[in-house]
Amino acid sequence: MFHPGKVLVVYSSRDKDVVSADSSVQATVRMWDDNLVTFSVEPNIADKLKANDAVLVDYTPMNIPGSPVPRMVIVKILKGAIGKKIFEEYESHHKKRRDRETQQQLPQPPLSVKTNYIR
Repeated sequence: MFHPGKVLVVYSSRDKDVVSADSSVQATVRMWDDNLVTFSVEPNIADKLKANDAVLVDYTPMNIPGSPVPRMVIVKILKGAIGKKIFEEYESHHKKRRDRETQQQLPQPPLSVKTNYIR
């Protein structure tokens, strides 16, 4: 299972404002469902990742006995039209679902309302 997101910030040990214990790269991502998460980035694409890139995050369960923990690693960068389209599709789906839930929670007016008029 993979989830799309949009990169907000990339953290690399090569950046002057980042002090790192290793050479790994992480990125903070706004996911299609408005969650903000910081993920590891696959090393072979880490130097190509930039802010505002659309990405796919691997949520496939790791093989840890007794616990289906998702991998949660950025594995693909979706450039250009494909990245924009997939992120907008997921985001639109989430907005429609959220709007439906909000409408269901609103109090419904009574079917018949008697109105008292001052005469």
